Amino acid sequence: MVTIEQYGSVSAKLQPVNSNLREDITAMFLPNERKSIDDCHLRYYKYGKQLDPMPTFGMPVYLREFAHMAAVGWTKPDKTIEWNCGGSLIWENYVLTAAHCAVDNDNIQPDVVRLGDINLYNDTDDQYAQQLKIVEIIRHPQHRFSSRYHDLALLRLEKNVVLHETVTPGCLWDEEEIPFPSMDATGWGATGFAQKNTPILLKVSLSIVKKAQCEQYYRVDRRGLKQGLQSYQLCAGDKKMDTCPGDSGGPLQTKLLSNGKMTPFVVAVTSFGTICGQSIPGVYMRVAPYIPWIRSELAKRREKIDESSFKPYACALRYAHLREYEDDVVIARSKGEEWIDCSKAHMEIINSTQTVKIHWPAGRKTPDDCYGVVIDEDTVLTLARCAVFERVSASHLVHNGIRNDIIRVVQHPMYKPKSYYNDIAVLKVKNRFKFSHHFVPACIWSAFKLPDPRFYVTGQGRLDLNEFNYFSEKITTFKPKIVQLSPRADIQNCTVPEDYLSGLSRGLTQEHLCFGNKVFLVPGSCQMQHGAPIRRNVWRMDRYFEHIYGLNLAGKDCGFGRPALATRLGYHLAWLNSVLLPNNQPNGKNHNIKKFKIPNSAARELDDCESRYQMFHRTLDYSSERINQFFHTVYLGRQTGGKMIGNCTGTLIARNLVITSAFCLKGAGVLPTVVNIAEGAPNVTKSRPKVVKIGTITVHPGYNPKTFEHNIALVRLEKAIVPTAQKYPICLWQNETHTPFLLHRMFAMEDGESSFVESYPKYNSDCRESLKELGRNQLNSTELCTDIDQAEVTALSGAPIVWYRRDLVDNTTTQYLVGIVSFGKAEAQLGVNTRISSYVSWIKNFL
Repeated sequence: MVTIEQYGSVSAKLQPVNSNLREDITAMFLPNERKSIDDCHLRYYKYGKQLDPMPTFGMPVYLREFAHMAAVGWTKPDKTIEWNCGGSLIWENYVLTAAHCAVDNDNIQPDVVRLGDINLYNDTDDQYAQQLKIVEIIRHPQHRFSSRYHDLALLRLEKNVVLHETVTPGCLWDEEEIPFPSMDATGWGATGFAQKNTPILLKVSLSIVKKAQCEQYYRVDRRGLKQGLQSYQLCAGDKKMDTCPGDSGGPLQTKLLSNGKMTPFVVAVTSFGTICGQSIPGVYMRVAPYIPWIRSELAKRREKIDESSFKPYACALRYAHLREYEDDVVIARSKGEEWIDCSKAHMEIINSTQTVKIHWPAGRKTPDDCYGVVIDEDTVLTLARCAVFERVSASHLVHNGIRNDIIRVVQHPMYKPKSYYNDIAVLKVKNRFKFSHHFVPACIWSAFKLPDPRFYVTGQGRLDLNEFNYFSEKITTFKPKIVQLSPRADIQNCTVPEDYLSGLSRGLTQEHLCFGNKVFLVPGSCQMQHGAPIRRNVWRMDRYFEHIYGLNLAGKDCGFGRPALATRLGYHLAWLNSVLLPNNQPNGKNHNIKKFKIPNSAARELDDCESRYQMFHRTLDYSSERINQFFHTVYLGRQTGGKMIGNCTGTLIARNLVITSAFCLKGAGVLPTVVNIAEGAPNVTKSRPKVVKIGTITVHPGYNPKTFEHNIALVRLEKAIVPTAQKYPICLWQNETHTPFLLHRMFAMEDGESSFVESYPKYNSDCRESLKELGRNQLNSTELCTDIDQAEVTALSGAPIVWYRRDLVDNTTTQYLVGIVSFGKAEAQLGVNTRISSYVSWIKNFL
């Protein structure tokens, strides 16, 4: 048994689903310019998350399903009791039943009620049973024993029941609409015509029968039905089952979800029927029209009752600690205990950083339930109806309480107002969003087929109805605050909901995603946020990213009980591409290394690098936290008194050639004279020096120390080194259009040592926007931007940006120099590097 404190706050989570895409991060490439909208996991890779553990805990098992079910009995002279009616405990000392149960055939009133007992004639389950005397019978004032109308009564008990998981009042359904496709009738009645009552409580699932059909069995001239069936009566039946004598007064009920618990709601009371067992629908008394009468009768008898006492939320919360858990969270039952995994609950309270509220200019009548989802620094997806309403465009959105003006609205050109077709739009905002590990944009799932049929919806509802009821703790106060919710849902096959027929003249199409849950909710639990996303965490490249499948379009109660609709994003891929990538060119597939062919024997060392030093290649474990291999790194400085001064970092690219940054060489004002070629050493001061004198230094002629343009230099050694397994030249990445995605950037740690940290390339367009925020308005074509995964790292100008190319045959790796550090902003986690592929021709000419 564990407590909440042992594992902290827990929420319902679906494990990230595998994308089923072949995505080897070590072999992924990013084009210089954006080519696809299915790239969120690449653009924001550093914000991807790892898996979280899911806890379980144990609870005692009780017979909670029928905790409100009452048996109404008549005590005979021989002290035996005949249980001839049923009822429902609706207050702690009141039972609701049928008025005709106020007397039996001998005109004798019932005198006793038994609760918490499933088997009335066996003591195996009597440990929780409670039997109380009836002290008052309150029939509805309009009821007559000669008719079938107003067939309701209240039984006041001698005292309050002792509340327990097995004896708890049920709730009353207070709405006129009954949306449930089926409900359960329970009772100890006869199992068939002329059969004896059953000693064990039975449950039968019944469906509502339309009034016109039901009237075929219950004519107006039938005894007790002179006015025909009334609006407060309903018919329900089943082809094989129905209620029988002895079930009278019992509930027609359904169980509704809140707080991870299932609350029984009495929708109607069993009134009468025809011959039992003939599959003819029975007639039931709706309780909703009679709640004011029930409330007034209890108030007359000085019960502490008010207008809200029988509201669904009030009743559900009052007894939530005593209810049974929803089936999904119960993972096992054994030896009188059930094990609960709250991560499997249908509902989760969230604070979605991606969802924004959409607003219109003040003073206009506009929708108040429109939302959108952030997909990049300046873009929000929403419904077309939420972008323009009655020819007025949305003016601004609110994210985390901050206003952000909308500067551009793009509706789908095929959208028509009040239609559910092509209901999608793109919004561009004035102020760019600032992303972090706590605020990550949503990724678009661009494929039509979803990776899994289960996902989350975005909605909102009462806080108190959605807090998971850990360990059956009693809820003592109402919390009506509206919070954001993330209910789980599944794809469903559905027909057009009647409420939306006017907007679906062509019926449902492939652009509509139909989803929902079979279970119904306690009213007020969840309402959809229109335009907000339906989504699922998807596992891609060893991390998970939240992908959105569609936008909430239409539906009630977040799809619980009745299917809801979403606009499927994958269906609108072509239109989204045209808006989000207006200058998109065909995506080239050739990511091979483009080699600059110059007939120079020295230059061949660069082109033949991979095969030339293959003997030194070794396996690499990508699962390790850091890659610290310094086979190509060297340090430049001056030698004074037997010691080397200076710590300029360079990279060996040929046996006698080192590449570094111009700033590193010229920033100190004194050029280096020697290179430390210590084998595999991450730190000059701790390594065994192997000093080689510098022959010549060549700084790129276009180098600008103010803008760092062409920040590159070459250092020729007086004597070529002898390659070994601990020190050999790196290869040069020569592709000018694509960059390997998983890079490793060298940095300096606080203790003076050097190491490598993962780094990821950025699109040129994304880099330009980031640089604008840092006060630089230009990105040269010879520069490469990278995301840095750690903010505290110290940049080493001239240090290498390395890609490890893995050989799938023998799992060895070849190291490629993709860039060298030029400058960066650690607090912005942004590095600007000199792009090596832009200088291959210059390097070869130098050779």
